[in-house]
Amino acid sequence: MAKLSGVQQKIMSFLLEVSLVQGNNSSGPIETAVLSKYIGASYGTTKTSIARLVSKGFLERQKGKTARGGYIDLKIPEEIKEILIEQKQSMVKPY
Repeated sequence: MAKLSGVQQKIMSFLLEVSLVQGNNSSGPIETAVLSKYIGASYGTTKTSIARLVSKGFLERQKGKTARGGYIDLKIPEEIKEILIEQKQSMVKPY
């Protein structure tokens, strides 16, 4: 599996949490600017990281909206989501 940068890991972690809360694999409409503020990265870095995650196969871009008021809609492929959930559970330490 390809290595992810810190920003890419933050994006994947955020999108995993969103997908678990929503009960599906899609982020739903989200503005790149909002995502960049949440993960603490610049807008440009966030856009580049998303493009690289898509090219690596970690994310799929769904139909979004460009221009003013635009948004992106990202989907985590099921096999990637399962791996992320396994990794998250292995990091949780029992009391």
